[in-house]
Amino acid sequence: MGEYRYDVFVSHSQAEHGWVHDELLPRLEGAGLQVCVEWRDFRPGAPRAAEVERAVTRSRHTLLVLTPAYLEDEWAGFGDLMVQALDPAARQRRLLPLLKARCDLPLRIRHLTYVNFADPEEPEWAWVQLLTALGAPPEQVETVEPSPAGWRLAHPYGMPPNFTGRAAERALLSAWLETDAGPSVAGAAGVGGLWQERAGLALAAARRGRGPLAARRVVVFLRRAGL
Repeated sequence: MGEYRYDVFVSHSQAEHGWVHDELLPRLEGAGLQVCVEWRDFRPGAPRAAEVERAVTRSRHTLLVLTPAYLEDEWAGFGDLMVQALDPAARQRRLLPLLKARCDLPLRIRHLTYVNFADPEEPEWAWVQLLTALGAPPEQVETVEPSPAGWRLAHPYGMPPNFTGRAAERALLSAWLETDAGPSVAGAAGVGGLWQERAGLALAAARRGRGPLAARRVVVFLRRAGL
């Protein structure tokens, strides 16, 4: 982490302690960030001003949890003023505002782009914005690899009630598929066109390598189907 002991110092009012403890802190630390909070990391017996300075100077970012109660806290204002003294033009983006509740922001903070947790259109995107700004690695989405067990699915539809087509040919094809192990025919459903039956059966015969027997089955089926 270089010169910094923490990735982020979280500055908040006492009114937001529950949300910080139960939601914000687990999410940040779960993303692998080193977090400094007053009620856990300030050293007992040390002057509070010195501990705020230590937290600010030894943290890559200072996160402000902005609410009306925060703006009334003099110590909170002391911390963010110190950060702005270290990065007055905000080129290092050391001061990150998180708007937890709508409030009248002071001019020193108003010009900074905040992460909207007050009324976000997409709450999960607010977390993505926050974690990205703090330098956390992207959250990995678990993917499920396809397996052969899921490739052979039973046809979900029964025989149409008014079906008047090639019932005998369908029964013959079903018998072949039941007696032969492994997938034999692959094709797109619901597209239409009898050429699919020809292509599917020819492919099945070629791939299974059954020789004349497979060829005869294809010919018999095509003749019975009138193709």
